[in-house]
Amino acid sequence: MPPKRPLNPHERKVKKRKNELIHKAQVKRKYHKQIEKVDFDQDTPDYVKEIFGERTIDDDGNIVEYTNGQKPAAPSKKDQEDRVFYLDETDSDESEDEDKEKTKKKKTEKTRKPNPFKAQIQEKEQRLKSIQDERKRRQRERDDREYEKRKYYKQRERERGRLMSKTKKGQPNMAAQVDHLLSKIQKGL
Repeated sequence: MPPKRPLNPHERKVKKRKNELIHKAQVKRKYHKQIEKVDFDQDTPDYVKEIFGERTIDDDGNIVEYTNGQKPAAPSKKDQEDRVFYLDETDSDESEDEDKEKTKKKKTEKTRKPNPFKAQIQEKEQRLKSIQDERKRRQRERDDREYEKRKYYKQRERERGRLMSKTKKGQPNMAAQVDHLLSKIQKGL
């Protein structure tokens, strides 16, 4: 069997990380086994229950919820009896009518919140409009240049045709060339 070669830095790092993960898994396994052995809810201190807002049983045996870190008093039997409402009795018909009117107003009068991104939206629309205007302007300029170019080449072709004209015997037509030179001289003056 050949001798082992030494580990390079990457291999050492991988081996270390693997050992750490194995150790963490073992610790977690032991912790969960201990929790299963002992009833965890009985050992939870009251201050933890207060923090997480859990329900607990007070000294009298009533179920109490922690709110804002304080134990509220458990409702007594008398308080619970006072809460009973009788359907045939009405406290105040006027207050119910007022409540109905308020809810109707709320439904009909929906106040819209101002859009917090209104300025950004307007800015974007303005930017898009300016970009679109710029594109239209460029397109118009391009069309104008194209029109002028076609016009120039059409005129040039006409002049070229006149200058290249020949007589019946195949000689250049000197009258057309002289007319062309004369028109150039007149334009220059």
